[in-house]
Amino acid sequence: MVTVDSNPLSLPTTSLPLIAKGIAACWPSCKLWTLEYLDEMISGPLLFRLAKRHSEAVQWEPDCQTVFASVGEFRDWLSGTNDSFNPFNPYPKDSWWAYADYVYMSSTDGFDKLLVDLPYDQTFQTSNGITSPTFWLGSSGSNTLCHYDTYGVNIVVQVFGKKHWTLFPNSDTPYMYQTRLPLEESTVFSEINFPIPDYRKHPLLAQTSPRSVVLEPGDALFVPRGWWHFVQSTTDCQATCAVNWWIDQPELDDRIRLREALTQLVGFSLLSNCQNVDVESKDTHTNSILCNHEREPVGSGGKPLRLKCKFRSGQSTLSNLTSESTVRDLLASVSMAVGVDSSELCLFFGFPPKPLSCSGEFLDRRLDQIPLVSGDTLTVDTLPKAQIERSVSIPVSKGPHLVRLTAPSDNACLFTSVLFCVDNADGHQPMDIKVVTNATAVAQVRELIASIVLSDPERYSEAFLGMPNERYCQCIQEPDRWGGGIEVAILSQVYEMEICLVDIQTGRIDRFGEDKNYRHRILLIYDGIHYDPLALARPDTGKLTSVFSTKNEQILWDAQALAAEARAQWRFTDTVSFTLICRQCQVPLVGQAAAQQHAKDTGHTEFSEIPP
Repeated sequence: MVTVDSNPLSLPTTSLPLIAKGIAACWPSCKLWTLEYLDEMISGPLLFRLAKRHSEAVQWEPDCQTVFASVGEFRDWLSGTNDSFNPFNPYPKDSWWAYADYVYMSSTDGFDKLLVDLPYDQTFQTSNGITSPTFWLGSSGSNTLCHYDTYGVNIVVQVFGKKHWTLFPNSDTPYMYQTRLPLEESTVFSEINFPIPDYRKHPLLAQTSPRSVVLEPGDALFVPRGWWHFVQSTTDCQATCAVNWWIDQPELDDRIRLREALTQLVGFSLLSNCQNVDVESKDTHTNSILCNHEREPVGSGGKPLRLKCKFRSGQSTLSNLTSESTVRDLLASVSMAVGVDSSELCLFFGFPPKPLSCSGEFLDRRLDQIPLVSGDTLTVDTLPKAQIERSVSIPVSKGPHLVRLTAPSDNACLFTSVLFCVDNADGHQPMDIKVVTNATAVAQVRELIASIVLSDPERYSEAFLGMPNERYCQCIQEPDRWGGGIEVAILSQVYEMEICLVDIQTGRIDRFGEDKNYRHRILLIYDGIHYDPLALARPDTGKLTSVFSTKNEQILWDAQALAAEARAQWRFTDTVSFTLICRQCQVPLVGQAAAQQHAKDTGHTEFSEIPP
């Protein structure tokens, strides 16, 4: 990140983000604009997007609630004024944030009076290719999904309040889990749930090189083309306001614009062949489209319901139900989504989750009588069965075959698994070996990781680690602290090996160090909570091979097949019944839901798994 003084700027030529501290502090907008002033100047309502402050999944824009409201109604909502006619009234401000984003400032609806408060030409020595400014007004916590813009460069001025920007260079794209859905012209999104990324679900994020900055009133930020960015209003400001300009550079952008036009054409052509496509349109921005390949609604009528369904191998959206659909219809829809017979399903709804009766006379109960409303989340489990324990599984085979060994559930399974594979580089371990934790070796690995992180605070910043650098270095050395993507990325460099994490739930293989051209790799399998080492059993020698050549692609196929077999048997950690302990108050907890409720009640966020 480059910082400059407040002298007039020409369009920067740097490929790095650039911040000009206080360059716009004397602008009339930075002196005059308040919520009261904006309410007086903007005559028409704005479209506000609303999302929950705490969510385990990305809140895609087409899935968010929206309201049309004046700035005055937004101000009254933030101040806690009780008005049943206020469009924000159904959304408690402590649970929801609101954002009027991508509002193009035209000469209508009072924005002409605001444009004179933005002396862009006096501050930035460029007007070629500049677009009309765009207006952003949000409450604390409001955010823009992590994305990058395929063309143009961006100049942002913070008017009031503060925003936290996290930026990633385009070279980090292989680690950002990019997606073009929802389809939005010139925008490539990330599937990662910022600001609280799940490194277990998206471990490659640990290989990125983020830059972090907080924009204060009067600051300007230059965002070069192709830089990923996640932007969030800080929690210490009740409301924030910013404006930005996108600057076209035809000599660089025309080819990309053509490609974007073709992408849009193909996208809309595909969607035109889908029945019941869910299209969300915003007057203030380009259309956002998400194709769910929905089926015809079940039920004779009623209001359409859009329910989120969470299950062990992922999540889905149920869009074929209405308020008049029955529990029986719901079970059939869930059964199709998760691939489990409806007779084996247990459903939970509400928060904290409570069971939904799915038998007898309750099967014909209408969903609006439960009640379920659009946006509700269902948690899916199966009826209790004999628990399938993790074990060393060596099938009867005369040839070499990949097996999953069992690392102890003692909060060190990641480190134990890596150490086992590395220490067995010469293939001396017998096939019937039992993996055990070497507490001394694990402690040394933790200490090594801490020293590496502490020595490079710029790379391992608070934005990257999720906590201050020194705090992380203390925590990772505690014996009951779990490891994840950050630690795997570091260990890949330490051992100069590619470390492949095979995710049972998704079948995906995340390859740490793939870009380093290492000669060898090891494989771990991940079940949602726990890591185990993978090794090749060789019946002819009675030994295990745990370090493989990176030219051996077949071993990756074998690992995915092993994960698919485990997934088919649901052999991954049951987050409903696994046991935890709060490391801050030592309270034992059972299941993910209990941990979430404890965190909500106490603010405690540090948990450890209790070995069975």
